[in-house]
Amino acid sequence: MINKLKNNITLLITTTLSFSILILLIIINIINISNEKEEIRTKLENLNNYFNNKNLNNYDETFIFDEYYIVNINKFGETTILGNIDNTYNQKELLDIINKILNKDQNIGTIKNFAFKAIKNNNNTNIFLIDATTSNIYIKNMIIYSLIIYAFSVLIIFIISKKISNKVIKPVEETINKQRNFISDASHELKTPLTIIATNIDLLKNDISDNKWLNYIENEVIRMSNLIKNLLDLTKVESTSSMSRENISEITQAAILPFESLTYEKNIKLITNIEKDLFYQCNKEEIINLITILVDNAIKHTASKKTITLDLERVKNKIELTIKNQGKPIPISEREKIFERFYRIDKSRSRKEERYGLGLAIAKSIVEKHSGTIEVDCIEGWTIFKVTFKN
Repeated sequence: MINKLKNNITLLITTTLSFSILILLIIINIINISNEKEEIRTKLENLNNYFNNKNLNNYDETFIFDEYYIVNINKFGETTILGNIDNTYNQKELLDIINKILNKDQNIGTIKNFAFKAIKNNNNTNIFLIDATTSNIYIKNMIIYSLIIYAFSVLIIFIISKKISNKVIKPVEETINKQRNFISDASHELKTPLTIIATNIDLLKNDISDNKWLNYIENEVIRMSNLIKNLLDLTKVESTSSMSRENISEITQAAILPFESLTYEKNIKLITNIEKDLFYQCNKEEIINLITILVDNAIKHTASKKTITLDLERVKNKIELTIKNQGKPIPISEREKIFERFYRIDKSRSRKEERYGLGLAIAKSIVEKHSGTIEVDCIEGWTIFKVTFKN
């Protein structure tokens, strides 16, 4: 739970700041690109003014270092090309570009590496060309640098977010650890007096014949012992434990064997479909506990002459454990709540059956610890618990 909370805080900080930087970089790039395009349009307008003034020998500083062309096509179709020509393009290439511009519907735009402006007056056509190679390279480099800056920014933000989340969560982690230690210590301390009470009950039973008060005490001691066991199981799951690559198929097969006699006694049909040799990085005892909890839960909610199915299989790159039982459906509003600690749908019935609302909470903790998910659904009289492990 602590790791999940840390990851959520890290993700929130990283996403928020990264998105802000991305927006800022996009705005800066849009402004710079607009400025470059405006500069090109200004140069084209200056070329137009110089041509109209017939003063081509006085070069404006805005385009003196650019390769530019002024093209005049008279009414007879004769083409004259003037400009600051440095032989980058030969006559044939320029004529090809001019023909493409003439075939375009627009009077201003870009073609190849040129920005152009075409003006038609009295059967004459004037085309002004500015080589925009430098501008295009600048825009391209600016976008590349922006992406590099963004990538480094995200990395730095992620590292800082990790440190911030660790610092923010530390007090919470300490509180949870203290709470966990308290539950564990208290549970261990309670086991001794409960054992003494249970021993004294047995001794009293030898001296006293059947006594309903002693039976009541014994039942409550058993209930208390089971509750303590569940609390210890929960704290054990939440603490760190070693994991190794295990054959989860064999673990599942071994975990369901003790239930065969119980299902036989209750006249419940248990059908298993376990794919062989499915391996997973896990804690063997916790996986056994998980399967035990889910199968036991299915048996408790299945009436006589009904069916329970257990399927373990690989689906794409995941391992799926599905346990279905025929029984009373779980209301939609309750399906998420059943995984909460001490939550019971029918409290009076749960007390009679000595259920404390910890089993499914333990199951969920085990699944999450193993980087998996657990969900419940009810379809056509079947209650379905599905556990998915990412392989």
